[in-house]
Amino acid sequence: MVKINTEYRKGILFVRIKGSFDYNKYHIIINYLIDYFGIKIIVLNLSELEYISLENIKYINNQVKNILKKKCIG
Repeated sequence: MVKINTEYRKGILFVRIKGSFDYNKYHIIINYLIDYFGIKIIVLNLSELEYISLENIKYINNQVKNILKKKCIG
């Protein structure tokens, strides 16, 4: 089971993920929050994560690559 705690402060979305992060639709919720608030900065805190599926690792990796491409860094 996963618990996601979000906090929006000064234009930054903080996402704390605790427990097991199996492949599911939690990333859809995070994307909705980003789009809804127009967030440009997101901080993922994975320090209390016990398990993450390969699908979610790929998802996070792809998101980082997309961000880097948009900023012409990657």
